Amino acid sequence: MAEDGSGKRKGIQWYEVLFVIVLVGFVVLGIFGRRGRRVGIVRLDAVAQALGIVDEVSGNIQQWDQDAAKQIEAIRTEFSGKMREMERQMDAAASEEEKDRIRAEMDTYAGKTQRRTATIQNEVRRLRDSARLNVRMRLKPFVTEIARRHRLDLVLAASHDVLSIAPGVDLTQEVIDFARNKVPPDSGTDLPSLDSPGLKKPEGESPTPLPAAVEGE
Repeated sequence: MAEDGSGKRKGIQWYEVLFVIVLVGFVVLGIFGRRGRRVGIVRLDAVAQALGIVDEVSGNIQQWDQDAAKQIEAIRTEFSGKMREMERQMDAAASEEEKDRIRAEMDTYAGKTQRRTATIQNEVRRLRDSARLNVRMRLKPFVTEIARRHRLDLVLAASHDVLSIAPGVDLTQEVIDFARNKVPPDSGTDLPSLDSPGLKKPEGESPTPLPAAVEGE
């Protein structure tokens, strides 16, 4: 309350009432007017399937697996021949020292062969992981646009742990419809192509070998 010139207190002034009203308004707005975080969910596997990306990636993975299997089979055939040769040398060895030397060579060669095979298998796993990441990156622009339209704060990829999704939260079909409008039927020109490094070559060409380190040491 304000005081007059004689020191007596007056009643509540209008500006004091206005200040209280404004303060209460801010408090109410802060409690009830704040928008909660909005979240959406997309089933990326369904989107990729609908756009034909799954078939494309599966074709690449199948090619990688076939090329890797051929190279591993060639390494094993080479290994079997080399080991038979060393066994013959072992039988013909004239001394225990010579046999010990051949045994050491056999152990070294077996370890080398195992590393070559493991390198090929690791390379295929790396290519598979790269393909999965590539799919996410290709679908991200479509998901981002749908999220922007709905003013969402967060969009999650549905996993097997999700047991139930509310219709308003599942954006899968909307992303599919939007992407199909951006990608002409029977044409992938507007959809980034799969970057398939390593093993696959264009049709008519021989498969690209794995890196030199895989071929041998």
